[in-house]
Amino acid sequence: MGWGVGTMTDVAHWVSDLPGAVHLVPAKSEFALLFIVAGGLWVGLWQRRWRWWGLAAILFGFVLAITEKPPDILIARDGKAAAIRGANGNFVLIGDADQYTAEQWLLRDGDARTVEAAMNDSQCDEWGCVVHDNNGNLVALALRPGALSDDCARAKILISAVRIRRSCAKPLHAVDLFDVFNDGATALYVTGDRISIITTAERRGARPWSRPR
Repeated sequence: MGWGVGTMTDVAHWVSDLPGAVHLVPAKSEFALLFIVAGGLWVGLWQRRWRWWGLAAILFGFVLAITEKPPDILIARDGKAAAIRGANGNFVLIGDADQYTAEQWLLRDGDARTVEAAMNDSQCDEWGCVVHDNNGNLVALALRPGALSDDCARAKILISAVRIRRSCAKPLHAVDLFDVFNDGATALYVTGDRISIITTAERRGARPWSRPR
């Protein structure tokens, strides 16, 4: 038995070292996976002709996976970092994200780049960062209160690691420290002038251990 297990392990290592053995793909929604799994079970468990109806569910699941729109902006739970989808379709990392969070953002997007490489296209200083997203919008990350005056005047989407106390009418949408404190990490889906928002608090729901809102 030891020889057999050793042989399988050697084969597994050999295959994993082949070119193209590992390929990252973007994460898909749970609904797409549900239809694919349910369709596969329907085909595999039944024995009559109508078992092939499960192929329709599998096909629908793949259609959902292909047509699903990925998030355009991801905001960290402390508001100090974000991932902005650039013109080439890849995320540009801005701010001060911890290594684990940044790596998970890239892996979930099917991006094999390092965190350092994903930060190359960002324009940051001690006050904050600016970058254009894939819709041509100027996205600003304010790390200090002094950056808000400029960012409120020119940014289309504003992310602030500090509280926005002043009037900030220019941005199409603004997320500040208090928003992420209450809602947790946030994902934005931008379509023209319409922004859809998904937050950790929304997906998690009200739990006994959740922070009261």
